[in-house]
Amino acid sequence: MSSLPPIPQMPNPFAPFFVTDVFTYKTFQDTPIQTDVHVPKDIEPGENLPMLLLMHGGSLIAGHRRMWPLLCGPWLATFAAKHKAIVVVPDYRLAPETKTPEILADLVSFWEWVHGVFPSLLKGKRSVTPDLSKLAIRGESAGGWCALHLSLLYPQEIRTSILAWPMVDTESDWYKVGSGNSIMMGMPPFPKDQTEKYLASMNMNAVTTQGGYDRFPIAIGGMQNGFAHIIWGKGEETFVLRALERGCAKLPKFVWISHGKDDTAVPLEGSEKLVRLIRINSAGTSVRFDVKPGDHGFDNNVPFEEEWLQEALKQVAVAWLA
Repeated sequence: MSSLPPIPQMPNPFAPFFVTDVFTYKTFQDTPIQTDVHVPKDIEPGENLPMLLLMHGGSLIAGHRRMWPLLCGPWLATFAAKHKAIVVVPDYRLAPETKTPEILADLVSFWEWVHGVFPSLLKGKRSVTPDLSKLAIRGESAGGWCALHLSLLYPQEIRTSILAWPMVDTESDWYKVGSGNSIMMGMPPFPKDQTEKYLASMNMNAVTTQGGYDRFPIAIGGMQNGFAHIIWGKGEETFVLRALERGCAKLPKFVWISHGKDDTAVPLEGSEKLVRLIRINSAGTSVRFDVKPGDHGFDNNVPFEEEWLQEALKQVAVAWLA
């Protein structure tokens, strides 16, 4: 495959404020599927703390719970620490070895684990409990696909949904036909024949829950060459906007969507479509939509003190914690 440019590295944004525990929320074919639980350092035994679920991106093909550029920027960890929130970040099975119905099944298993044995496990480990009545969710890129699915399934239980440059309009030509020889996040086009060879070389019986940067060629090449629906499958679960389009779905009371106007990996038009659908078909949901200069992942390096960010976070805090 064509060579990749250097990928920006980020330190663990949670390390200054949190201690981290690892739990297995599901086992599939002897493969543990794990989640990190970041617990604030400055807490007292017996506290009942709000929860933030974070879903990583990576086109549903790459990424994992500790690939920070595909998870969140430092400002989010600062925000969570400010409100003494427990932050829970799961892995999930990845495509193309796993198709979207099974990926969504992992997300539902994760949700059921959070609402099942997790509170007692955490209390035994850290002597604190999660306040499941104060739960927010956030996802970047393909993590936005994950977060939107869970928000549609559990709109009453989730107080606020944060979707950053979300990959949600998966029925558009960008994914059906391909983006062509576009430059995605500074990465060169991947020839169709090389993408096909990469796909053919993969072990489709493998269970993959952590995808490194070595999977970016298939993630980028798949999008450019129109293989997205082959990689993900064409199950109903792939097309997360359909329920909203039919007018038969609800979302949490507050949704914050942000997108870079210069995004080369996930078109801005997908977020614009999502905002329109929410405003038309999800009565009772208030939506904030921020479009700012920048490419995919534009807000990862935004300072916590940035005025527009602070305005958005104040709205999030009210919906999440009040």
